[in-house]
Amino acid sequence: MRLSAVKLLTFVLISCNLVLSAPGLQRMDSWMGRWEFSECWPSINDEVQNCVSYVLNIRQHTDRISITLDVDGYMTMRRISCEERGIGDGIQVMFAGVRPEDMSGEAYTKGEVLFELARRDSVVITRWKKLKPQVAANQGSGVHFKKVGP
Repeated sequence: MRLSAVKLLTFVLISCNLVLSAPGLQRMDSWMGRWEFSECWPSINDEVQNCVSYVLNIRQHTDRISITLDVDGYMTMRRISCEERGIGDGIQVMFAGVRPEDMSGEAYTKGEVLFELARRDSVVITRWKKLKPQVAANQGSGVHFKKVGP
């Protein structure tokens, strides 16, 4: 009976190690944290601030990764849950659903790629896909998101 308990404990420990060291979770380590991008455009008066901020939170839990995207600013309040897929030197951020507090009314299809993040030298390049910034000058690929916290 004692040998069975040892075998079971060994199996559990090996299984836990496989979950915690799964390639997807390890690959995501460098992407974990809070990422931000903000854009503004000229205002017609001093009372209105025409800015939009994008906050991407990538968090690792024991057995999964959670990704949320909040877009806030002038006439904008998006609350999006996302999924990721690894691509070469980066990740694709894909639409998974809207969170209850979302006020955008925008419709994306589950699995649609909103944007990609890729490392190039010491910077992160954003390649916009389905989601586009408000300001035309920011809609091309370039350095947009910056990591601001864990």
